[in-house]
Amino acid sequence: MDKQKQQLAILGVLLLVLVVFLANAFMPKKKPPVSAAAAVIAPVLSLPPVQAVPTPKAEVSAKASPDELKAQQDKAAMDWGMDPFFHSAGKEVYQGSSLVLKGISIGKGRRKYATINDEIVTIGDSLFGYNVEEIDKSRVLLKRGSESYYLVFPEQ
Repeated sequence: MDKQKQQLAILGVLLLVLVVFLANAFMPKKKPPVSAAAAVIAPVLSLPPVQAVPTPKAEVSAKASPDELKAQQDKAAMDWGMDPFFHSAGKEVYQGSSLVLKGISIGKGRRKYATINDEIVTIGDSLFGYNVEEIDKSRVLLKRGSESYYLVFPEQ
């Protein structure tokens, strides 16, 4: 047999193997019938037992320098502005305070809200000793004792 016939024979055998392999790969596999109870129990029974693994405890070995501690204390003492979790009900007006109307919202059902000094209030709320009596689309009526004030938006 000459070399060319050998190459053709090898090529033919390889093609035959490839065809058999591809036919096997695309054929649907038939699964043996399994009862419903066996299908549920088999995965559970094959699980390995669970063992408790101790977790390592974290140790803090690095200490902050006195300069770093001072910087952290200075940051903690900074005035961060309004606390969103603290309601101002019951706060008293201190000398030199000013009330600034920042926004008014009138929603569905005619529910009215006003933002005064970063505090959201509605009719009946108290702010710095003033009671909110009325909220219109451009002003808020505040009352303290016998005094009444209309708070309007600041000039731009």
